[in-house]
Amino acid sequence: MKPLNFNEIRKSYQIFAINFIILVTFSIICIFMFLSASAHQYQILENKVRQTDVMLSRRKEINQLTDQLLQRFQQLTKYNSISSEELDNQSIIMEDIQNINFRIKDILKAQQSDAASFRLYQKLTDDVTQMAGIQDSLNATRFQIENIRGQLQTCLNTNQSVEGKLKAGIFGR
Repeated sequence: MKPLNFNEIRKSYQIFAINFIILVTFSIICIFMFLSASAHQYQILENKVRQTDVMLSRRKEINQLTDQLLQRFQQLTKYNSISSEELDNQSIIMEDIQNINFRIKDILKAQQSDAASFRLYQKLTDDVTQMAGIQDSLNATRFQIENIRGQLQTCLNTNQSVEGKLKAGIFGR
């Protein structure tokens, strides 16, 4: 005994089976896509972390070099008198300042970042270049002033000795 709607039931089972297979396949594809997307996102995050670590290490290096620059400029302020030893020390310190500034510029060129802090570092290196030029000019001017002061003192001493001789010559007779 066959039911009267056997064909309809068989057709409904077939439609159900096809829909079930399609939905299971779609679910498996969705799960696969979700897992592959999360793996891809994890890879992107890993790359960002690496870039951030590199940027952080470069910032630390620039900060250390900036501290060295500050120390060198503070060392320059300690020199008050003009002697050949101090002039040599000042020129060595100025050379150190320029070398440190060039290293900072090289790091900034290698970074190629538009971050505001790196633009600030770039402005800092430009200002350090100007400050080093001004400091060098001040040292040269101070040396010239001391040189002229020495010449004036020699001239005053010569004038005083000539004045003494003239007074002794005029009044000594």
